[in-house]
Amino acid sequence: MFNSLNALSEDGSLVTMPPWVNPWLLLAMAVSFGLHFVILYVPFLAQVFGIVPLSLNEWLLVLAVSL
Repeated sequence: MFNSLNALSEDGSLVTMPPWVNPWLLLAMAVSFGLHFVILYVPFLAQVFGIVPLSLNEWLLVLAVSL
């Protein structure tokens, strides 16, 4: 999802073009993140999708690897 911020312009990058020039993209990213967290942490939805929520240590590992 964050890579979509690099696609704001064909010839510009995130360094030259701030992300708030496309508020719809930011809204879509926020909604997508929100839905991910709802599916992860609402027990009924997690059961429907067959997933388990991540622990704090697992989230920290995800953050460390992504940086």
